[in-house]
Amino acid sequence: CYPIMKECNFTGVLVVTNGMMPGDEGCMTVAQFKELIKEGWNICIEWDEEILKNKWWNDIRKSLKALDMQPGNVVYFPEGTYDKKYDSIAQQRGFSILVIERTEEENPIQAQNEDGIWHLGAIGFMTKQPKIWLQEAVNQDANITYLIGFEEEKQLYNGESFKGMLMALQQYEAASELMIGDV
Repeated sequence: CYPIMKECNFTGVLVVTNGMMPGDEGCMTVAQFKELIKEGWNICIEWDEEILKNKWWNDIRKSLKALDMQPGNVVYFPEGTYDKKYDSIAQQRGFSILVIERTEEENPIQAQNEDGIWHLGAIGFMTKQPKIWLQEAVNQDANITYLIGFEEEKQLYNGESFKGMLMALQQYEAASELMIGDV
């Protein structure tokens, strides 16, 4: 993803958990992670019920501190894990942006900011209709986040379709119909 996004002048958000930190087996190296952060990418913590416990929170902050990094203000809720009651807990932990994965049936488009927390609806990039969701978000003047990963089928990276999607994003941005922002 990185070379294509850099070519298009886009940045992304890197999700970390206690079980998947840079340098861990199956993850990018610490040097790769730091390169992306240096290029303007952001860090996002994946929500886990353990976040309710101080030990988990302290462990993840400690892991990031060992990499000379801070947790940031973004937390990602995998599909089926978000509940409105978590907003206040997220705020207490310093999060102001919640990326909430939804299914196509749930409608991933999120329209507004609520109670000091920005809720961003998210959907796997390899769903049936990513460009249709993008058009809907533009039409509704709303938010949508695309998830790209390496484990879940609907999030799997595909270079050709990914580049096509970034080109569509650039066209909307050039026409001033879309603001592409980072966190």
